[in-house]
Amino acid sequence: MPPAYRNDHEPSGPYPAPPVQPQYFKYAVAKHTFSKLEYFVWWRVVRWLRALHRWRWKDVRRWLVAPNGGWRHPHADGIELFDIAAVTVTRYRYRASRIPSPWAGLNHA
Repeated sequence: MPPAYRNDHEPSGPYPAPPVQPQYFKYAVAKHTFSKLEYFVWWRVVRWLRALHRWRWKDVRRWLVAPNGGWRHPHADGIELFDIAAVTVTRYRYRASRIPSPWAGLNHA
């Protein structure tokens, strides 16, 4: 008989569930997640192009390495793959007394 709830057994899928992090790690986790997502998308696009054009790694390298020796993002017809890791993650700004009070307009008299 299967368990009543999904959490009663091992998580489904090849990876274990991530541990719960406190809220003060959410910005670092977001930046790390964006980097991992960019890595995944880059490889997915390169593998797709290799299969589509029957390229070897040498052909991919010839297409994506810039003249200065650095790697470029995949591009075609003036459209370039978006750099997900370059998205800025802004931290909480301390606003102190500039936070509007919900009780400012109330008159209890």
